[in-house]
Amino acid sequence: MKSMVKSKATKKNPVNIVVTGHSLGGAMATLASAEVAKICHLESEVKGLCKLKALVTFGSPKVFNAPATIWFNNMLKSIGASSNRYTFDKDPVP
Repeated sequence: MKSMVKSKATKKNPVNIVVTGHSLGGAMATLASAEVAKICHLESEVKGLCKLKALVTFGSPKVFNAPATIWFNNMLKSIGASSNRYTFDKDPVP
C-alpha cells in the first residue's frame, strides 16, 4: 500500500481511502482499516499522503470486545474517519 500511495499521491492531492467488506470480509475490512489508519496517519514515510475516510461494512460479525470497540471508535474519530456497520436484525451471524 505504501508504494501505491507514494506513486499516486502528493501533499496537495492525497489519496482518500474507503475500506469496505461484506460478512467475513467486513470483519477483515474492520481490521484492515486499523492498519490503513496506522500507515496513513502515523508512519512518516507516507503521513499526509493518504487519509482513511471511512469504513463501511455489510453483514459483518462483531470484531472487537467492548473496550477495544471504544478504542477503535476513538481512533477513527481522532483522524476524522467515519464508520458504518449495516446489519440485518434476523441475520443468524451476530
